[in-house]
Amino acid sequence: MIDRYRGPDEESQCLVLRSDSSLSWRGNKIFLLIATAYAGIAGVAFAWMGLWPILPFAGAEVGVLWAVTYWFKLHQQRREVLYLTDTEIVLQRGRTSADTEIRLPRYWTRLIVHQGRTDAYAKRLYLRCRGRDIEVGRALGPHDRDALADHLSMVLTPVHLYPGARPSGFEFG
Repeated sequence: MIDRYRGPDEESQCLVLRSDSSLSWRGNKIFLLIATAYAGIAGVAFAWMGLWPILPFAGAEVGVLWAVTYWFKLHQQRREVLYLTDTEIVLQRGRTSADTEIRLPRYWTRLIVHQGRTDAYAKRLYLRCRGRDIEVGRALGPHDRDALADHLSMVLTPVHLYPGARPSGFEFG
């Protein structure tokens, strides 16, 4: 998902890049409670029939489900904020605040679009400046990544397409 905000002047803007969230954290907790209740009822029913070794496996299954859901929800909260001004590009990454910040001069920054091997593989977008490639839009879906590539290609210098090649620090020809 891409949220666009305009700055005080015509050239500056802010893009907030984040993944789409199918459920809120409250919805995830409700799902996990229902799954825990189902596993608990099934485990107790099998234990009552004499198959008590099922209980530790049911508990481990529920524990893994909670851990994986929590990990995915934390990963899903990561954001990339792209500030575009008339002189520089600032990329900030983090969850609740900026963990990393990368500043690039706008004039020397190029957008590199790395096509996937087939249509099933999504494009990867890189900002290249002075031999350094920084990937942007990692958490975006394919349609949002296409929209970001279109928007950045209008704002920055022309897009370079390298089908199947990995981006490197040097650009020839």
